[in-house]
Amino acid sequence: MQERFQPTPSSSSTSSSSSNSSSSSSSSSSGSSRVFCVSDLHVDKAGGANMSWLQRISSSAFRNDVLIVAGDVADTAAAVAAALKLLSPRFARVVWLPGNHEAWLRPGSSDCAHYSDSFSKLLALRQMADECGVDVGPVEVTPGLIVLPLLSWYTATFDTSDPRPGSELGKAMGCCELQLQLEQVSSAVHVYGHSHINADMVLPTAAALKSMSSTGSSSSRRYVQYALDAVGAESAGLYCLWDGRGLAAPGTVLPITGL
Repeated sequence: MQERFQPTPSSSSTSSSSSNSSSSSSSSSSGSSRVFCVSDLHVDKAGGANMSWLQRISSSAFRNDVLIVAGDVADTAAAVAAALKLLSPRFARVVWLPGNHEAWLRPGSSDCAHYSDSFSKLLALRQMADECGVDVGPVEVTPGLIVLPLLSWYTATFDTSDPRPGSELGKAMGCCELQLQLEQVSSAVHVYGHSHINADMVLPTAAALKSMSSTGSSSSRRYVQYALDAVGAESAGLYCLWDGRGLAAPGTVLPITGL
């Protein structure tokens, strides 16, 4: 059974369920990698608390592990680069995808002088990530355990009850094309960001909703968001998805000291 985790921009990461899931995540078994996630780092936020949180992550406790960064690291390219350079040596692999904040060209920022548009900025950030040793493509953590980034965007039509553009949060949380991608790869865990509303919930897949009434069978997917800017830099840890043996229990958070 394959495990798939998938990141998208401001939304991110997926995994297919396994029969050997585990509720314990305090430590990984010898030689096995754990998978953690976080989103919405916003390291250029006034006061510097979020950047300080990154600096306090243990430089040794997670060296065998994988971190999924599900978008919205910062607004400026310089701040994104600084954050990824801090994270990369602390983990065996860091998987990152940009969110809407990385794509923005803030009026008056230094990015406006360096990039003609958001596309050129994002391409430069992908090259920078590669130079830092940060992954933006698929990563096989262990045989059958795959982190699969999915680059997407959000549209108002995702709110099927009212597809007209508006300010409701549901119109800025995904798109039907992303849902189709999740179905195609048969992912079981999808990590996302952007809303700053943390969650770990299980919902029926689109295929299950179609077949449930006729067959009575069901299939589900786990959706996870753990936004640093929602928890707060003083108390946030790292959200564990895979503990080295199986899927970690919902709500498993390890301190950034690794203790």
